[in-house]
Amino acid sequence: MLEIKNINISFQRNIFNNAKIQFYDSHIHAIIGKSGSGKTTFVRSIIQDFPQLQMEMVYNNQIINQKDDFVKEHIAYVDQLGSYFPNMSIKQHFSFYAQMKDEKIEESEIERLLNQVNLHHINNKKSPSVLSIGERKRVLIALALYCDKDIIILDEPTASLDEKNIILLKEVLLSLKNKMIILTTHTPEILEICDVIYKIENQQFEIEKQEIHDQNDMTDKVKKYHFSPIKYFQYKTPIQWIQFAGIIIRSIFILIQSMPLTQSFLNITAVDPLIFNQSS
Repeated sequence: MLEIKNINISFQRNIFNNAKIQFYDSHIHAIIGKSGSGKTTFVRSIIQDFPQLQMEMVYNNQIINQKDDFVKEHIAYVDQLGSYFPNMSIKQHFSFYAQMKDEKIEESEIERLLNQVNLHHINNKKSPSVLSIGERKRVLIALALYCDKDIIILDEPTASLDEKNIILLKEVLLSLKNKMIILTTHTPEILEICDVIYKIENQQFEIEKQEIHDQNDMTDKVKKYHFSPIKYFQYKTPIQWIQFAGIIIRSIFILIQSMPLTQSFLNITAVDPLIFNQSS
């Protein structure tokens, strides 16, 4: 179970004031509310800190003090657009995450994961840019399954989806029985599959629906992921490498050009210690 309490978020106005909310293992949770009520702001606050945020998080009876580590080990986040690495193919996305786990992933495993989210028809050697937004979101869910994340957060997962893709998404979410799923939505159809529904009202979370099923206690699995910029850069295309090299060359040129000016400034502003002492 994930318990979040003493939630205070304030920008131009108070969005949450000492609010609290609970999420349960192996259940689908929805957060609803008017536009501007704070749905997206809240789910982002689970995965990142910002100055306007205060909250306490407890996961499986353990207080979370290091949010970055907790997020890396337990949470997958899918935004409204299904964001992805533009320099990687679908297959390379899986390879990249495999490297962070110090593993190798076989083609058959990638196909199995894509089949699990109803994407058996796509070419994984292509960029995610060729997919629809709904398909991209399901690719990200497949990546979350590979990383064995306990918690999957989806911000407006039905945004920009037609009826067919909404049905496919519902089927995928219902198949993830061992995951804690948290989603925000404006779409009534997706609420049909949700066990718990919270509505944001008066800067608080009010329970609209709660159907908690019996479940076995889940142990807190610890998984380590090692992000390496070197591993990321190896997936850059030749054009991206040329652009990157151009940035480096321009930076060096600007640095060289600025060195005489810097030296001249230092010479002008230099103070003779003897003069300084006499003045003192």
